[in-house]
Amino acid sequence: MKPFIITFLLLIFVACGNPKENKNNLAAAIDSASGHEKKAVKLLEKTSDKNTKPPFYAINISAFPDAKSASEEVLKLKKQHKKASYLWLPDYQSVSNKELFLVFLGPYKSKYKCMKKLEDYKKENKSAYAILVAHDTKRLVFYSNIDERVNNKKKKLMIIYSTKADEQEYANEGGEDWGWFVGEVSSYFSATREDDLLIIGNEEVPKLYMDKLVKKLEIEGFGYVLINGTEKTFLAHDMSEGIIEATCDFMGWKFDKNWHNKIK
Repeated sequence: MKPFIITFLLLIFVACGNPKENKNNLAAAIDSASGHEKKAVKLLEKTSDKNTKPPFYAINISAFPDAKSASEEVLKLKKQHKKASYLWLPDYQSVSNKELFLVFLGPYKSKYKCMKKLEDYKKENKSAYAILVAHDTKRLVFYSNIDERVNNKKKKLMIIYSTKADEQEYANEGGEDWGWFVGEVSSYFSATREDDLLIIGNEEVPKLYMDKLVKKLEIEGFGYVLINGTEKTFLAHDMSEGIIEATCDFMGWKFDKNWHNKIK
């Protein structure tokens, strides 16, 4: 019966319509009649509030106009990477309102884990970056541990610098206030300059970059490396108020004499 059906279809398509279109339509009809029609691809479940509560971190890979293509890309990624998924961009205000499906590595609840994966993935793709996925309108993008941007504005940088040897020597000499003052300084700027200042420890900074800073600024002991654009300086360990005032002066911010009230 199938040969008769195929012959019948051939006569119909040749007799009418555009020859080029007939060729494609005929091939599809023959496949269907012969029982060779393609099976529908089963879509993976996309990331949504139903299965992953935001906020979370993700490494941006690519975007597609349809869920089928996004799902296929996720399957490819899963062959090399432990965590991969896709989401519908308009579901999250912090990302984009473009009607596209975003394919990403993740999701990661921990910024630390996401940044470690980003560092590793950059060996494959140097232009890769991570994002914070949330329901608010603030857009956070992470290009590296020392390059974090809020609404396309790069944060200034404070690197809390110390070495194990320095800390041990300080403790042996009876010093106990380093951790206390660092806590106050960090708390103050986290409360007042969250979108303007990135605060990290020197162990989070790429070693080659940190070595260059130590040499350039002739760092000895421990304290705070400040970076404002191309300007860099080092503030040696001091009481909280002195560090906060000096940091504000270097960054071009007004110093609040009532800074104690801003500490959480």
